[in-house]
Amino acid sequence: MSTGPYEIVANPRIDQMEIEEDVVKTLSKFGITTAKEVIETPLHMMMGFGLRPSQIRLLKQRISMLLPEFQYVPEFDISDIAGLGESLLKDLRKKGVSVNLVENTSLNELVKVYGIPEDIAVYLQEYVRNNLRKDVFISALDILQERQTIGTITTGCEALDEITLIPELGSGGIRVGETTEFFGSARTGKTQFCLQLCVTVQLPREQGGRGKRAIFIDTEGTFAPSRIIQIANGMKKKYSWDKPVREILQDIDYAKVTHSDEQKNVVRQLLTNLGDDIGLIVIDSISSLFRSEYNAAGIAKRQQSLNEHLNALYRLAVAKKVAVVVTNQVMSAPEQVLGNTVRAVGGNIIGHWAHTRFFLSTTGRSRTVSIFDSPALPELQTTYRITTEGIV
Repeated sequence: MSTGPYEIVANPRIDQMEIEEDVVKTLSKFGITTAKEVIETPLHMMMGFGLRPSQIRLLKQRISMLLPEFQYVPEFDISDIAGLGESLLKDLRKKGVSVNLVENTSLNELVKVYGIPEDIAVYLQEYVRNNLRKDVFISALDILQERQTIGTITTGCEALDEITLIPELGSGGIRVGETTEFFGSARTGKTQFCLQLCVTVQLPREQGGRGKRAIFIDTEGTFAPSRIIQIANGMKKKYSWDKPVREILQDIDYAKVTHSDEQKNVVRQLLTNLGDDIGLIVIDSISSLFRSEYNAAGIAKRQQSLNEHLNALYRLAVAKKVAVVVTNQVMSAPEQVLGNTVRAVGGNIIGHWAHTRFFLSTTGRSRTVSIFDSPALPELQTTYRITTEGIV
């Protein structure tokens, strides 16, 4: 049977391919043994194994040539920008500056937020644009295959994973490198989904996770370690996962914020300090502090402030390749939204920001999650239950 260009195919071991023996040994030492793992492992991580950027690109390009189904979209490191001295490189790395960040950040923000002199910031952007990204357009197939390597995070709820499954990407759940919003009235399970994602992101990749840590930014006092323990025990049982609960708790970083300026500042710090070991950022909830701090006369100012905050979160998702998930409140509205007279707070600003929006609702004892808006998913819905061991 022939294999379509988007289908998941065989995954050969690199020690069975024509790859230099010393490179195979180096990668195997760090648990990378298959062609797919080589393609999926980010360039900066492989540099940490002692491999050079040019060496890594050649390796991935060779695998892509031998196995066209593993299409490689070239990655670049900040050291690929010519003319940067070791001292400047060290300073840029310390500030969290990467090629992706340079591409997705305005000149003004590179100067003001990252403290990069304007002439250097201009040079960085022009070099990336003119030398590293000379081809403005890439094919849709390249985009598809790049997204196949980025992956998703299982929600731990099979019904939700099923309706978010994109066959061409090979998995369902919360998409990495994108922004996701859960909105609904009180007691619909918004926080429960967030707590569960903080656990499932730590699952190994082969079980639907990322093998990474989570950050939970709390604006409403909803964070509950005792609930995480219950969910963790449920996920350990469900996935035959042997990670100790204590370590699961240790791998969730928590920040309690009490006003919108503090909320924005925490995210600004993440833009420069986010580690490669983070796979998920949660804010529960995104709008509550902004909503409480501005009266009716200040709505325009509130929306502008919220928009700046959302733009920073968007850049985190895209440039740092993490999943950004927020919860949002709802308010009464005369128009009908999925059969309910409610709409999400924040209006079009949040509506246009989130790649995927989930609407949570309850009818009696029945709970429903609906795909409210997504460019990649149909408007499907399914039911779920909140149990002692998590959302199922």
